[in-house]
Amino acid sequence: MELDRTILKKLWNGDQVLCPKCNEDYLIPLHKKKKNNDDFQCPNCKEVFRTITIFNKLLKEKNNLKMNVYRMDDNPFLCSIIFI
Repeated sequence: MELDRTILKKLWNGDQVLCPKCNEDYLIPLHKKKKNNDDFQCPNCKEVFRTITIFNKLLKEKNNLKMNVYRMDDNPFLCSIIFI
């Protein structure tokens, strides 16, 4: 869980992050034309990391609640939390 949180912070701050799966290459934005990208891919192993999905997982683990976070305006900091 701590690793996920650290990766999210680095990705959202625009820092380079080594792929947590293969540790051989840095993650790159999945969508080249979006300004605020929240999906990243490892060019080596092709694993896709979706930050909103990782964030949802962290929230559910921490709070043990059923909820989902939805992206708003393609900005990972503007999100809506829906409790189910």
